[in-house]
Amino acid sequence: MPHTNRRTFLQGTVCAACVLVTGCGGNAPGPIDAGRVEDYASGVLKYVGSGVAVGKDAMGLYAVSTLCTHAQCDMGEDGELTQVLLTCNCHGSQFGIDGGVITGPAQDPLDFFEITLGDFGEVTVHTDRSADPDTRVSTDET
Repeated sequence: MPHTNRRTFLQGTVCAACVLVTGCGGNAPGPIDAGRVEDYASGVLKYVGSGVAVGKDAMGLYAVSTLCTHAQCDMGEDGELTQVLLTCNCHGSQFGIDGGVITGPAQDPLDFFEITLGDFGEVTVHTDRSADPDTRVSTDET
């Protein structure tokens, strides 16, 4: 059995207890108010909270989880987000904008979520609805 130091053991125990008791360490299921279409500039990935970032490219808006699939660290709070790379500062995992793992220790890709637009440009991310990484919601501004 590999050697586990006290810090690693305690982090794992706390994380497991947190997930079991409060449901943290995952995206809260349901809708997230993510502002308005005009809040998003093309080529920018913007953290909107609850472990989710919204990006805009030439095809439209998309929503990606910012929770590292290795230990559920939120890269929106403890990491770096760019239009092409998400980096987790907890253990060094990196993900491409397609959600695929570039550098471990993470092994699983990031989740993507459905976005809907309201009549007046309100952006809503539905973390209880998966989307394909290539799915975009067209906006009048793209």
